[in-house]
Amino acid sequence: MDISKLTFTIDDFGYFIPDEPIRPPFWENEMELWVDSEHGGQQQPSANQYHALSQFFQLDPHQLLLLREHLALYKEELKADRRILKKSKKFNLTDITFTVILIPRQDRSANQYVIVLADTNWKIRRSQFTIELEVLFTNNQFQVVQEMTGLWGRLEWETDFNA
Repeated sequence: MDISKLTFTIDDFGYFIPDEPIRPPFWENEMELWVDSEHGGQQQPSANQYHALSQFFQLDPHQLLLLREHLALYKEELKADRRILKKSKKFNLTDITFTVILIPRQDRSANQYVIVLADTNWKIRRSQFTIELEVLFTNNQFQVVQEMTGLWGRLEWETDFNA
């Protein structure tokens, strides 16, 4: 896929959204793409955001292996901490559906960031809901997987990442 040919519209939250879902190489399914606007009046993703996305499309498959290993460990930690039901099966990639690639603000950073959002079938104890995850890649290197917190929209994003 040639990302330079993507056409974007701006949604009600200020994200640039392409007209169709995308499917990066080595990933199992199509995903939505959200590109956060970096400043008012911005009409398309910035050059740095395009670069982060194009680099992500060239992600080393070894990074996905690292992600899978960390997902399996994370699930076991959640079970041990009793956050999810013990009867949840051993980790399997079918537990997870990657749903969104998010390119956050990065106008003040020398790094390129990509966040991937995912739904799981890991049922939260005493809840009708399942765990949702966010995965952070920095300069095309897997960094962390964690329960979804909205990292890209929190104050820490501007002070610790986009700085």
